[in-house]
Amino acid sequence: MISDRGERYRVLLITAQVRWWLRGENIYVAHNIDVGKSIRYVLGGLKQQVMYQVRVFGYSRGGDGLQSHPTLEFVLGETQNAVISTL
Repeated sequence: MISDRGERYRVLLITAQVRWWLRGENIYVAHNIDVGKSIRYVLGGLKQQVMYQVRVFGYSRGGDGLQSHPTLEFVLGETQNAVISTL
């Protein structure tokens, strides 16, 4: 990673987070789930025929990293679990 002054430094990822919320809600009321260093996480207990939005971001001693972009939007059909890749 390169700082705004052009210096190189390393950031040690402590954990990844999955942030999800209902479409139409403000992102500031989103649910944050600490998924550790997993590259895959299953969101459970979601309702069918509801539009959800998801973003993934890393967290280190420096604070929250950039959130994934664009926001992933999905609606569950037959299943009640969603597999989210944190890569």
